[in-house]
Amino acid sequence: MILNFLLFLLGFSFNSMKLISFCLLSLLLACSSPPQTANVQATHTLFGEGNMDKTIQFCNETVGKYSDNLTAYLLRAEANLQSKRFQEALNDANYVLKLNPNEALGYIIRAEAQGNLGYAKEALADLDKAQALAHTGWQPDICVLKYKVKIFLKDSIGACQEWENAQKLGVGHLLPSKCQ
Repeated sequence: MILNFLLFLLGFSFNSMKLISFCLLSLLLACSSPPQTANVQATHTLFGEGNMDKTIQFCNETVGKYSDNLTAYLLRAEANLQSKRFQEALNDANYVLKLNPNEALGYIIRAEAQGNLGYAKEALADLDKAQALAHTGWQPDICVLKYKVKIFLKDSIGACQEWENAQKLGVGHLLPSKCQ
């Protein structure tokens, strides 16, 4: 049962990887000083090419020099998720949320890591926090993840509510129609 949940979340992670990486790059480039920006651009290229080990290496170098670089931690957390290093992703997401408890993406990544480690209830709580903090562009992704977690938890009423939300947000086609 946990394996099915992990596969659900992994499937979503791979589908959302490009979106998350581009959002992270935009945020990093907007907030970084010139030396950090060059490193971030190289890291983003590696991430986009699927080279997670090099991405993690570049992020390690960045956080070694700039320990408060929120986006480097977010990118490393996402690269760790893609590399199935869930505990490392969880550690990075926790650090992001320590630096900025209002970072919606930190809650989303932490929820994915928690889900892959078998902590579905904790993942759902983080997705609720992310949903409260996130701008409207993240709402469809959060909705899809919440649906999957609620299905795993056998919360059919909650899953159907998320299914209805997904329909309203235009992403209902991504979910099976178990609620009609």
